[in-house]
Amino acid sequence: MRYVSTRGSAAPVSAAEALVAGQAADGGLFVPELFPSLPGGPEALVGLTLPEILAQLLDLFFGELGPGVAERAARHCQHHFAGGQLAQLQEVGPRWVLELFHGPTAAFKDVALGTLPALLQEALPQAQKRGTLSQSSMPPRLLVLTATSGDTGSAALHGLGDTPGIGTLVFYPASGISELQRRQMVCCPAAGIRPVALHGNFDDAQRAVKALLSDRELASHLASKGILLGSANSINIGRLVPQVAYHAWAWAELRHRGVLGRGEPMDSVIPSGNFGNLLAAWWARRLGIPLRRLGCASNANHVLADFLSTGLYDARRPLTVTSSPSMDILISSNLERLLAEQLGDPALLADLQAHLAKHHWFQLSDKALGNVREVLVGGWTSDQQTVQTIAEVWRQHHYLLDPHTAVAWHQAELHRQPSVAQLVVGTASPWKFTAALTQALQLPPSGDEQRDAQAVSAATGLQPPPALAALWHAPVLHSHECQPSQTLAELLDFANQAW
Repeated sequence: MRYVSTRGSAAPVSAAEALVAGQAADGGLFVPELFPSLPGGPEALVGLTLPEILAQLLDLFFGELGPGVAERAARHCQHHFAGGQLAQLQEVGPRWVLELFHGPTAAFKDVALGTLPALLQEALPQAQKRGTLSQSSMPPRLLVLTATSGDTGSAALHGLGDTPGIGTLVFYPASGISELQRRQMVCCPAAGIRPVALHGNFDDAQRAVKALLSDRELASHLASKGILLGSANSINIGRLVPQVAYHAWAWAELRHRGVLGRGEPMDSVIPSGNFGNLLAAWWARRLGIPLRRLGCASNANHVLADFLSTGLYDARRPLTVTSSPSMDILISSNLERLLAEQLGDPALLADLQAHLAKHHWFQLSDKALGNVREVLVGGWTSDQQTVQTIAEVWRQHHYLLDPHTAVAWHQAELHRQPSVAQLVVGTASPWKFTAALTQALQLPPSGDEQRDAQAVSAATGLQPPPALAALWHAPVLHSHECQPSQTLAELLDFANQAW
């Protein structure tokens, strides 16, 4: 299978080249030249484990990497989860929660970033042979560049760290993420990593990363040293495909349990910031998984919800810092892949993206918006309502939501169809956001996340995951910080390190 750019002016590439590059040469995102079909349809997945479905989908999209690669990548992910379940389904009151926070960093990104290292190690030498990298007697190296609004960075560092030939550089907002999210990065002991606190917000970090990935002069300089630049953000196709797997598994598992009948659809509501997880559900639907409606749940940074209502994507607003920081995003990168599909005109898409980059807004046609709204339903939830939702779900069901999942739960309540099974995608452990929990449980705020966690534990009788609890006593190993204008210098310094 070949991969093409959403913007149409870059040459098609192999799966290996798409995985390693992360972003197309014209600034677009890679999508399959021809979208694959699911052998046997959705019923063939019923009764399979998530790692088995993951292996099938990896082979479907990246099978040209070679025989056995998909299975090895799925096993690598299973090992990353210490042999535990990659996801769990919990029935909570009137709906199901897909828990995606049982990995080493307690966030949904662990599934994809537990898979990506194995894919990259297979793809890197193949990309070199295809001429992507200057031929050298030295083994090729990959510098993975990542921007994070909280969870992607820690998952990338833990997933890609200690991988020979791969260095991971993460830029995260110096303020606006939880202290536990920060400690997951600065206390990470893996080799070949560098988290850097950026004095700006996530959009500043994402803008810097995209600019570095598109810098031809930089790419040429690094290639002369045997280094390729790649990304672990969901702009990388290798991040996106593993996320398709758990949306497919959720339907297949509910079908296996008898909750759903043959071919019976369900609705899924997903906390949305950079649009990657929602696009993965969209792609699962394209593969034939019976997903009727997809809920795009936004927080106070409701650019996506407004867009789905009006067709106007308008980022001309200040970024609001909320209790759900992984959704504090104004430019949602993966929306580009959806628009590419709907418009069917790479040149028009490139014009829209150029207009967005220059003017911070664009307007989608009514026809294209209508096609999107047949499946996607958007809405947003305030911080006050988020906290109230956490409180109500705990009081009614004795189930603790994190703020991101609470946003999705509230939107699910607003869009519920009693005759259709409804899934809420749980994207992070509540223990990563104890300030919101103390507020919801009406506990005295301490201003200290560790003391807040202890208070929540005493009030609920629940315990945080051991890996998160241990972070409070872990030594800080990384202290790099920079301005947005200094990201290139930071990258060049890291490239000169041994990893």
